[in-house]
Amino acid sequence: VEVQISRDMTPEQLRKVGREVMDGKGLCFTCHTMGKKGALRFPDLEGVGSRAASRIPGLSDTDYLAQSLYQPDRFIVEGFNPGMPVISKPPIGLTDDEIRAVVAYLQSLGGTPTVTMETRLPGAAGGTAP
Repeated sequence: VEVQISRDMTPEQLRKVGREVMDGKGLCFTCHTMGKKGALRFPDLEGVGSRAASRIPGLSDTDYLAQSLYQPDRFIVEGFNPGMPVISKPPIGLTDDEIRAVVAYLQSLGGTPTVTMETRLPGAAGGTAP
């Protein structure tokens, strides 16, 4: 199911679309969990919005989350193995706009979504890599 994204969406509207993308096309919950502890395949996403800005010195929450999606092997959370696909490439192939929405949703998990359609994401077409 293709989600509708418009240029004038607020961070809150993007957050809602981001969850839809994660549940559907993104296939995120195939490997990630929400609120689970113990032996997990990939990091649990609960509260990731509050951790994102402190993961890598010098990267904002937006930049860290974008890097995690465009370059998932750049930073591996301790205790986990690499293996997340680059979701902007096939077979998943999320668009930059869908990734903006996913970042807004992830920011909302313990934080406040700030991403808009004007946010330049590192790794996106026209963005700069961190």
